[in-house]
This record gives sequence, C-alpha cells and structure tokens, in this order.
Amino acid sequence: MSTDKTPAGKRDDISLREKEKEIQKDLDDGIDTIGKKMTVCELYAKQNRHWGNVRHNTTKGRKRLMKLLEADKLGSCPIDSVKLSDVKEWAISIFAVAQPFF
Repeated sequence: MSTDKTPAGKRDDISLREKEKEIQKDLDDGIDTIGKKMTVCELYAKQNRHWGNVRHNTTKGRKRLMKLLEADKLGSCPIDSVKLSDVKEWAISIFAVAQPFF
C-alpha cells in the first residue's frame, strides 16, 4: 500500500499486497501474467499457431497481416502497454490505405 514504508537498503516499489492484487486481477480477467511482456507480434504468432488448420488463403492473409504488424511500431509494443484505442486507430489506418475489395 502507499502507506507501507520501504525497508532500508531496498528499492522503492509497490508492496507485495499490491503485486498480488494485480496478478489476481489479471488471472480473473484471463490474462497470462507471465506473458504480459510478450509483444503484439508474438501474441499474434501464438494465436495463429493455435488455429493452424486453415485454408491457404487464410494463411496468406495472416502472413500479410504479420508483415504489416512487424513494419509498424505497434507490433513491437508489449501487450500490457497497448490500449484498445491504439489497436482501433491502427486498424482504421490499415483499412483506409487498403484497396477496396468491392
């Protein structure tokens, strides 16, 4: 807690109680606490490995999207620092540049 004093010789950090609360909140939300430092590209690659049995065109589309993510700074960001608004903004910019399919 904010009222906890930092022992002499220890670095200033949040208390163990607060760390436990963060971890428990992440577990309740279904977030992998160990994987929070994973980048967006790594998460997307992991997702694609789990859904591997797909058609050829789907695989090509996923590769194209991975290239777009790798080229953008969003792809190298840790997933715990990415906000939904960042992803929405990125998706809008990608679809605005893309040629219409119709």
